[in-house]
Amino acid sequence: MKPDQRRADALRLILDRAMAAGFADVRPGSETDSAESVAGATGSTGAGCGCVPPAPSAERYMVMVNVPIETLTGKGVADVNGRAIPSETARRLACDASVVRRTRTIPPAIRRALWARDGGCAFPGCGLRYVSAHHILHGADGGPTSLDNLVLLCPSHHRGVHETGFRVKMDRDRLPRFFNRAGVRIPNQAPPPALGPDPVAETLRTHRLRGVDPDDWTGICRRQVSD
Repeated sequence: MKPDQRRADALRLILDRAMAAGFADVRPGSETDSAESVAGATGSTGAGCGCVPPAPSAERYMVMVNVPIETLTGKGVADVNGRAIPSETARRLACDASVVRRTRTIPPAIRRALWARDGGCAFPGCGLRYVSAHHILHGADGGPTSLDNLVLLCPSHHRGVHETGFRVKMDRDRLPRFFNRAGVRIPNQAPPPALGPDPVAETLRTHRLRGVDPDDWTGICRRQVSD
């Protein structure tokens, strides 16, 4: 991924976290501008991690982009402020948005079901919680806004599915499965490392190759406390 694209993704992640925390609703001098409201907005309750999970039923921010229907069907480009947007980029933006002639916004009930099933970006090994709902069969191609045709994806993997050749489809259990550009299934988790006949000796060997020499005291705290 290019550095400028990584910086754009980082900026979007910062803005997503701020909006999920409710910072846009806290104004100086307002009744909600207090230590308690800010603490509540930043997620001090919960598991104590300080993270704010996005609200599944909250309204999303609005960005207006005028795209001809021909662009969504892959037959042209969109012109936004004099700059061309490829058809696949327009289709990615329209996955979780309202478009003329067909409503694409995900209903709150379906969005909650998506969160219950995916819990964040469903791409193997990701799990990022600031995501968009992706239509597996795009609405411009007749795909329905239903749980069986939706999957949660972070901005990077949403772009990967639309624009760099990754694919996703539902399996028999109605769970999303991903495939790389060559059509090879991406496993849900990395396979375990191969171990020799003596796993302990193999573990010690790999640690020592990395400059760590475990001994009988490795798992014991050796911190000295002075009086």
